[in-house]
Amino acid sequence: ATWPLAARAQQGERVRRVGALIGFAETDSYGQASANALVSDLLLRKSSVSRAGAEAPDDYDVIGADGLIVGHIFRASTAPAGTPWMWTLAYGQHEDRTPTHGYEPTREAAMQSFAKSWHRET
Repeated sequence: ATWPLAARAQQGERVRRVGALIGFAETDSYGQASANALVSDLLLRKSSVSRAGAEAPDDYDVIGADGLIVGHIFRASTAPAGTPWMWTLAYGQHEDRTPTHGYEPTREAAMQSFAKSWHRET
């Protein structure tokens, strides 16, 4: 599989796509197009800056289609029991969007919740 140009340009860091699980029929071209859009415009990149409240090895930036940081996903040092992974939209990216943050049991679940909030109609 080939990575988008933005992912290949990262120096030595592993970049992950942020996506969502979506159910639709194989014959549903609109559903397939929507799913492709969801997983192709967000990337997950290990953060180069340590943030307060995040455990450094599990701290990621969410990169939007324009290459800017639009949010964060990280293992929180303080979180509700059983949901250590926090996701949050970056300041300035959260207008008219709800929810703007949340906690999930896994990084993958946090990625899905972030994508769902990001792609919610405003």
